[in-house]
Amino acid sequence: FRGDYHIDPSPCFGIETRAPILWFAPSDNPDGDYLGVFAELGVAMIKRTIEPEVDKPSGAMMTLTLGLDYTIFRNASWLLLVKGGFQYATYGGVTDLEDGLAPMLGLTAGFTVSRSMAVTLAPEYVRVDGESIILGLLGVTFDF
Repeated sequence: FRGDYHIDPSPCFGIETRAPILWFAPSDNPDGDYLGVFAELGVAMIKRTIEPEVDKPSGAMMTLTLGLDYTIFRNASWLLLVKGGFQYATYGGVTDLEDGLAPMLGLTAGFTVSRSMAVTLAPEYVRVDGESIILGLLGVTFDF
């Protein structure tokens, strides 16, 4: 969280689902998975460190992100895609934090462990009324 939030880094847990949009696959690779739509749900326990202490300094932040992604590179070992969308966040009633919608940009980089599984690192940047939140998500991706 940017300094004006007065929130220390917090663990965040999430789940994301993605569906390819095959209509935009190139003619030389009709099964190509380049453009996709995704949805991501995240949960984090946050605590404000502002002085003097506010009435409700902690709570559960929940986020729902919807957007599009584009695969830049994918082979048998590596995955790299960019994504963008909108994130709705609710801060569980924590004092002076307003629930709302904000734009999100992200990147997912992954190393393939098996044919259908990859270990990924996915930094995301969310811009909220002149403030910002940076999420760093370490995950496992399963292809079905």
